[in-house]
Amino acid sequence: MTTTPPSTAHAATRGNYVLLRADTLRLLLPQDEVGDVEYLETRPRSRAQAGLFDLPQGDGVRSVAALSHRMTLLPTFPDDRFLVTSLAGAGDNIVWSWNEVKVLFDVTLHLRTLPAVLRGPDMPVDEYVEAEDGIAYLCSGQRLGAFAIARRG
Repeated sequence: MTTTPPSTAHAATRGNYVLLRADTLRLLLPQDEVGDVEYLETRPRSRAQAGLFDLPQGDGVRSVAALSHRMTLLPTFPDDRFLVTSLAGAGDNIVWSWNEVKVLFDVTLHLRTLPAVLRGPDMPVDEYVEAEDGIAYLCSGQRLGAFAIARRG
């Protein structure tokens, strides 16, 4: 007896994507939704607002978010995050921290639908791809930001 139907494969999609890694979480976003990659030269400081950190920049401060493997905001900034990018639609003036950022040019992705038990109306991902080095979830910056920011403590 099978309790979970196998995920279904979609037609292949082709384009430019960015693979973003935050610990074991691996996300694929369209390249046009990911801003320039910057190297963190200083460690962001904690602030009263849970899940966001302050990064001094010139005369001001930028907000930095650090995702957990569950796509929620972490309460403390991880020691091994040293890259940041902006994400289109994922919070005004917030940059997101990553362990790894990798641009994939002109790739063909064979998308698979997440099993129904893992999907929900507010979940930021519906599809994933399988690769040699693991699973990566396809999402948009807007959905990811809305999901993560709504769940901060």
